[in-house]
Amino acid sequence: SYDTDANKSPYYEDLQGWAVLTKNLMYWNYSFYYTNAGYPYFDFHDMVETMQYCDSTGAEYLFDEENSGSAQWGDFNNLKVYLKGKLGWDTSADVEMLTEKFMRNYYKQASDTMIEFFKSYSTHYSYIIENEGLRGQGAVLDIAEAELWPKELMDKWCLMFDQMYEDIEYLKDVDYALWSKLEQRICIESIQIRYLSQSVHGSCVYKGNGNTLEQDALRFGGLGVA
Repeated sequence: SYDTDANKSPYYEDLQGWAVLTKNLMYWNYSFYYTNAGYPYFDFHDMVETMQYCDSTGAEYLFDEENSGSAQWGDFNNLKVYLKGKLGWDTSADVEMLTEKFMRNYYKQASDTMIEFFKSYSTHYSYIIENEGLRGQGAVLDIAEAELWPKELMDKWCLMFDQMYEDIEYLKDVDYALWSKLEQRICIESIQIRYLSQSVHGSCVYKGNGNTLEQDALRFGGLGVA
């Protein structure tokens, strides 16, 4: 975020000055890490702060360059699109409530387990950021260290994805089209976790849909992994 205490942004004072001079500010933010898309880049902790800051300076336009326009990326990018759309109209919106609403509608029968994973994942990622001082795009590669991602935790997350597949298994027989859609959405979110686990620990307990990591990554255009 632009917050001077959290990020020591070199642009903070300049933006404050421009906010005094004009109420026609236009922001161009970068919210995606293109160098290694395989590693997690979970920027939810900064998203709300950034949009609230832009709003407070009288911003009229916000262009946010990232890859969230495609469903074929992990780190809950479709959720980001939804939340940024809502926050664009009202930066004081209840993000926790909106997130719950999105999860229930997007992951349906697998939403309980996906919400559990999301909370665990976001809490741990935020813990790393605060304790290691790693913020922003430049920190992504530094984050991929084994000591920051305990094997027990990575295995727990992988097993959560196994549970999600179990949550929707019965749909194969009653609504195959819905099962197929949910299977893809679950799989996309599993890929970065599996990639990270294999990168830092050399293994992953994931069973999921029976595909290898490479097979699943290639299903969705590589995802920066394969």
